[in-house]
Amino acid sequence: NGMEVFVPEKKDQELIHHRLFTEIELGIIKDSTRDELLSIVKKLIDGYRIDALILGCTELPLILNKDEFGIPFLNTTAIHVESIVNYCIGKEA
Repeated sequence: NGMEVFVPEKKDQELIHHRLFTEIELGIIKDSTRDELLSIVKKLIDGYRIDALILGCTELPLILNKDEFGIPFLNTTAIHVESIVNYCIGKEA
């Protein structure tokens, strides 16, 4: 479908992982962490011209809970749940 997927560079992946397991999963939501994550998003926008962000971890929507920079943040948990519910009630996707 002409889509490409880009991922953060290794050091940014490590930061995301660290923040997920030492803060976000424990319910610790810090503005400073949100700012760090948004700076990674901004690097992806500037470097790859991404036009959407996949929040591919169930905890990421807890801290990245609104679209930023004029691009949608795709909450994969919500997308999956909506699809499952639609399937169960016989609603076409």
